[in-house]
Amino acid sequence: MVDYVYEVEGFTSTHEYNVEINAKTGKIIDHESDRLDHDDKKHAIKLTGIISRGKASKIDNKKTHGKSSE
Repeated sequence: MVDYVYEVEGFTSTHEYNVEINAKTGKIIDHESDRLDHDDKKHAIKLTGIISRGKASKIDNKKTHGKSSE
């Protein structure tokens, strides 16, 4: 039987984080962090002005006449 895995990526201003989580047990299978290179920092996404996930879902529901979920 194959266990499903959640793969989560995250960033700070200095590091990139990757975590793998067993979807059934919630146990962390693997994790790593890497320091961002100078080029990565230069091309980083600015998070100011980003809309919330809830607002994005409302926009999606309105445009597609469906129901989005997280």
